[in-house]
Amino acid sequence: MCYDSDEVNSYSLDDIKREIKIKCKPKSMNPQINETEEQNELKLKGYSEELTKLKIEKQQLMSELKAVKTLNQQQETLIGKHREQITVLLAKQSKQDKKINKVQYLISENDNLKTANKNVIAQTRNLKEENQNLVAVNQRLEDKIKKLEAEVLTIKSQNTGLLISENVNLKKEAQTMKSQLENFKSKLQKQEILIKNQREHITSLLACKNKDTVASNLKKIIRDSTFKDFTINVGKSSFKVHKMLFAAHSSTLAEIFKTNPDAQELNLCDIPESTFKAVHNFIYNEQLPDNVNHFEVFAAAAKLKIDNLVKIVSTHILANINEENAFEILTIGNKFDQDNLRKKAFETIQDKIFPDRKLNEKLAKQPEKLKKLIDSAQALNELKKQFEQNFEELSNDD
Repeated sequence: MCYDSDEVNSYSLDDIKREIKIKCKPKSMNPQINETEEQNELKLKGYSEELTKLKIEKQQLMSELKAVKTLNQQQETLIGKHREQITVLLAKQSKQDKKINKVQYLISENDNLKTANKNVIAQTRNLKEENQNLVAVNQRLEDKIKKLEAEVLTIKSQNTGLLISENVNLKKEAQTMKSQLENFKSKLQKQEILIKNQREHITSLLACKNKDTVASNLKKIIRDSTFKDFTINVGKSSFKVHKMLFAAHSSTLAEIFKTNPDAQELNLCDIPESTFKAVHNFIYNEQLPDNVNHFEVFAAAAKLKIDNLVKIVSTHILANINEENAFEILTIGNKFDQDNLRKKAFETIQDKIFPDRKLNEKLAKQPEKLKKLIDSAQALNELKKQFEQNFEELSNDD
């Protein structure tokens, strides 16, 4: 027999006992009644057993529920611990990423220095070959001098007068050859000194263990004009520069150097000489001259893709924007796709030139139409001024 759990809970043991007392009356003399009472007793007994089983099942379920709650609490505790461990691991991962970035930077610096070292080794080989050639030339000169001396002795035995004049000429030739040889030797010594200095620079850089020392040594190399290995021609002037430094600042020049790595010079025809001087000064000294034309410098920086210079100059331009230069700034913003310049210039034109009318924002990217509107507005203002002036003069005329 099955019972609903709510029904069992509502039917208590006292109710069953009460029912038993009611039904346990003295047996009647009627056998049918007695049989019915016996059946009822059996039913009551069955009810009692079922109730006991249900209570046992209920206790088991309650204990299982407690066990489940305990497991849930343990799982929540484990989840909290896992979260803490994950947080710690993420922090460690962040530190490791920073260390990896530092290592990658040092590796790139090391690769650059290795490249420079290879160049020095190649130069050393070339100088050794030149030295060997000079030694061979020296040997040939010495052999020639010996032959000349032998000829001098022969001529001296034949003709003393001719011997003296020839001897003088031969000595002059010998002195000339010796002076040439000494010049070759001095050049060779200078080149050997230069190679030695370069090796010392590279050795000191390779021995550096931290980025600050490497940076300071690189600055020393940059200040030394000896290591300038590329020429940029602008107008009538030529600028000796460090190829690596300019490639690091300008992505445009970096692409040019990659495309033609053997080139030794570059002609920039569309940048004014004074403007490139300002760009050159910024790359080496990280500052601009006071009297620079910021619009031209911005155009040059945008063409050469010198991002940090573009940001600095655009900040200066926006700080000095006004009614007179707003359209020029908007034109530059459109030409080099600088949304901050275009937006600020359009707002200035709206506020200063057309304060009473709302301009269509599409005009910000249509400078020809906007220029016509500005010219019309300025012409209208001039007419208004002329009208006011004429009206005042005619009104005051007796």
